[in-house]
Amino acid sequence: MPITEALREYKRQWKDKHPGYSARMSRKWRAENPEKAKEHYLKNHAKFRDNHREKRRAQYKKWAFENPEKVKAGRDLRYAREVGAPGAYTALDWMALRVASGRLCFYCRIALDEKTAVRDHKTPLARGGSNDISNIAVSCSPCNFRKRAMTEVEFRSLLATDKV
Repeated sequence: MPITEALREYKRQWKDKHPGYSARMSRKWRAENPEKAKEHYLKNHAKFRDNHREKRRAQYKKWAFENPEKVKAGRDLRYAREVGAPGAYTALDWMALRVASGRLCFYCRIALDEKTAVRDHKTPLARGGSNDISNIAVSCSPCNFRKRAMTEVEFRSLLATDKV
């Protein structure tokens, strides 16, 4: 039976008179039928993704351009998960750390801005370090590149011998 405009209008009016009822019933059904709900979600989500692929890609590109800190934090978190490192931090944690550091490199103390400040793990993930914000230092690119997989103590020793 095709849905007529009159039936659509009736349904709209009923929803206006019974706010929240449909949402409550949907939540109840999903709780009682988790497998069916998951199947329904996956089927419809895949269809939506396929129908809106280019639009979603353009939206993500715009968002990523406007939120480089969040993109970087997400990439770092993904890498940490891949290597099995414990801990996590958010883009907001990173911004707070940059401010708390006085926007200076943790190792050479040169001034940094949001473009030149990079994340550095004091104890590298490759050496068993965590991805917690307490193991992250604000660094300049040259120090971060030079430090490689050294710990903070090893790198500071190297810096001390270079200054002599």
